[in-house]
Amino acid sequence: LEGKKLCFGNGYLAVGNKLIELLSGNTVLDSVLSSKAALAAEHNTEIVFKGYFPAHGIENSDVCTVAANLLDNAVEASARAGGNNTVSVSAAVNNETLVFAVTNETDSVQPVSSELMTTKADKVNHGFGLKNVRKTASAYGGYADIEADENRFTVTVVMNMKYREAALADGS
Repeated sequence: LEGKKLCFGNGYLAVGNKLIELLSGNTVLDSVLSSKAALAAEHNTEIVFKGYFPAHGIENSDVCTVAANLLDNAVEASARAGGNNTVSVSAAVNNETLVFAVTNETDSVQPVSSELMTTKADKVNHGFGLKNVRKTASAYGGYADIEADENRFTVTVVMNMKYREAALADGS
């Protein structure tokens, strides 16, 4: 980052003179958050995490698929919106069900449908992120829900942590 100093360690990320605590409960998610916080800082966007994401129950690769895709989309949309923006990330567990949500500010919202289209010029090589998030959520007996209004966009992913475990045990 040009003009910005990054320092990782002890559950914190320092961007410039700002210290960001990243202790979600899941080291893989913390790594994704750290990486995306650095990207967000380049676009005058801050990532704020609240909640708890368990260390077990969701495969590490699936944590990456969901978090990285949603955060990439959120940071890109916030950058297009201009100004100083915040991407809010939350996670909670209730009765073996994980609820993970990412909310960002946006300058325009596509009509919400089952298949949102990429805003990137290269439509052949882009536009798979939300599809992959939905596929991953489905593997856990869950879903991804999208809500949008004129200046905010939220994706909420619900995953049953025992569902995939049971499916794998059954050979499904």
